[in-house]
Amino acid sequence: MRRRALELRAEDKTYQEINSILKKEFGTSAAQTTISIWSTHANIRIQRSAPEEIKNAAIEIRKAEGLSYEKIAWQINEKFETKFTYCAIRNWCLKAGLAKIPPPTWYGEDIKKRVLELRKNELKTYTEISAIINGEFGKNPERRTIEKWCRGAGIRLKTNQTKRGYGRVLKEEVIGLRREGQLTYREIKEKIYIKCGVRPARDTMRKWCEEEKLNNLDVAFSSQALDEKILALRQARTLPRSLEALCDVTGRNPAAVKESIERLKRGGTLIEFDKSGVVFQPEQPAVSAEPHYVTSPSVSGGVHRAMFGVCADIHAGSIHARADVVAALYEHWAWVMKEEGLESWDVYVAGNSLEGPGKRNFNLHEIASGGHTMDGQFGLLLEMVPKITGITTWYITGDCHEGWWAKEVGLNVGMHLERFAADHGREDIKYLGFMEKDVIYRCPEGDCVVRLFHPGGGTAYALSYRPQKIVEALQGGTKPDVLVIGHFHKAEHIPGYRNVEVLQAGCCQDQSSFMAKKSLAAHVGGWTVTMWMDSSGVIRRFAPEWTGFFNREFYLSRRLPVEVGGVRRLVPVAGGGDE
Repeated sequence: MRRRALELRAEDKTYQEINSILKKEFGTSAAQTTISIWSTHANIRIQRSAPEEIKNAAIEIRKAEGLSYEKIAWQINEKFETKFTYCAIRNWCLKAGLAKIPPPTWYGEDIKKRVLELRKNELKTYTEISAIINGEFGKNPERRTIEKWCRGAGIRLKTNQTKRGYGRVLKEEVIGLRREGQLTYREIKEKIYIKCGVRPARDTMRKWCEEEKLNNLDVAFSSQALDEKILALRQARTLPRSLEALCDVTGRNPAAVKESIERLKRGGTLIEFDKSGVVFQPEQPAVSAEPHYVTSPSVSGGVHRAMFGVCADIHAGSIHARADVVAALYEHWAWVMKEEGLESWDVYVAGNSLEGPGKRNFNLHEIASGGHTMDGQFGLLLEMVPKITGITTWYITGDCHEGWWAKEVGLNVGMHLERFAADHGREDIKYLGFMEKDVIYRCPEGDCVVRLFHPGGGTAYALSYRPQKIVEALQGGTKPDVLVIGHFHKAEHIPGYRNVEVLQAGCCQDQSSFMAKKSLAAHVGGWTVTMWMDSSGVIRRFAPEWTGFFNREFYLSRRLPVEVGGVRRLVPVAGGGDE
């Protein structure tokens, strides 16, 4: 291989060409240093010289246009497809006696006169003058040439006039951009550079804006417009993957971008970043490990009793959603609360309170009027869930239906639903978390854990199969005392399975077209749960009561609509007979 390399070197081949040939013939290559050492030991010295045509062309450009060595090298390499550096061009020019830049007169008196006119009368910057001369004469005089002409003519501009381009016109441009676009100083600087060829200092721009009382726009931008820009990138799924790239896109410093991300996170936007500066766009919110605590009232003899309502899968926004069932259940729970002498009542909704966006071949044609947007479904849910003094609704969200909204727009739907409800005077609707949440009833010597869970997948051939598998998969030490399962639209109680009271929560939606196609029944209704615990939180008695309903047509065919509690319902009063 060494002999072959020396042969190729003797043929005036370059190191790259030698390596390419060696790799084809021997399957490997040698380092450039190695080939050079071999050539030196063999007394093979290559004296490379540029063709006279290239040298003459470079010298002619230097004589005619007076360009710098770098610009001449660029033109020569582009024209002759070579790779000469500015050092080679400089050596040629030195030998030709062209070390200094040619006199300004070589550009012509017309160009010099035009340059002085632009500088003196129009207060143009050197960059602007060079661009104008290039457009008018096809010449590109360098900055130092223009500066030499101006000094020779005695044209020296003051700082407050237009030194480095800061003048009245530039000031008006900066103020206009600040007032109209509410841009940051960094964005203004880049726009001014594109237009005028200069980059004004931040302090100068701030001084100009202070005179016009425009500095307060920076505060508005940092807190609102920046958030909107990052949110738009997140919703369009074009958010850069690094904090540095996000700073470049938004034109803000890392501290401002981090603060904006934290504000968006607190507001429910699904966006994260780690210590290394990598930005994440999770499709769903994280499962919260922080439980929700409830104090269990004592009845007598150290026994503690807890009562609450359970339902799931309301699917507000679907044409199959049962507003009459929801109203009847809440009225029933209000009646139980009054009969038991309780001051408050909790209702736990185990996911899928919303129908979510319409999807082709699934539910696209089953979205109710006014439910084609997320806010529209929020409004329909507030209409379905009655506001009753003392009753608080606690809900979780799933990764399907309302979870589809989260994937599409990058928002924590559960958090936004709670804020939407609060904005409309519904402080009784509270968000617990995503997919699962532990509700802990505190007793003096221990706790009782009620877990709300919204799994995925479909219903099995037997009602109890999926709940059994879910409980069997729970790791020891993590099992709750009560497991409330949504998603399957089934109602079932499995007592004490692995010491877990299992409830399938049922649903508040009639059978949909998808369920009918899959031969899946809908168990419409809700539970009224009463449990007695000892002082250690151990359940001594668990009494769930199911309140079920038939499909909507059953009630429509048997009675007229009636007004009960201000809510239009088509079902009998829950907890009693006909009215």
